[in-house]
Amino acid sequence: MIKKIQENWGCISLHTWLIMSSYGIIFALLSFFEDMGCLNEIKLEHPWIKGSLSILLGLLFYIIIGLPHLKGAKDR
Repeated sequence: MIKKIQENWGCISLHTWLIMSSYGIIFALLSFFEDMGCLNEIKLEHPWIKGSLSILLGLLFYIIIGLPHLKGAKDR
C-alpha cells in the first residue's frame, strides 16, 4: 500500500494542489464580493456560507478548469 502511494505521489500532490488552489481562488473572489457589499445580508444570516460556497464552487472550478489542464501540468 505504501509503495503504491509512493509511486503515485506526484499525481496525488498535483491533484491536492489543484483542489486547494481552486478553493483559494474562489474564497478570494467571494471575499472581493463581500468587500463590495454583495454578501452582507446573506453572511449576517448564515456566517458559514462563504466557506461552504468556497468549497462547493472550488470543487466545481477544479472540475471545469483544473482537470482539463492536468495533462499540460503532467508534461512539464
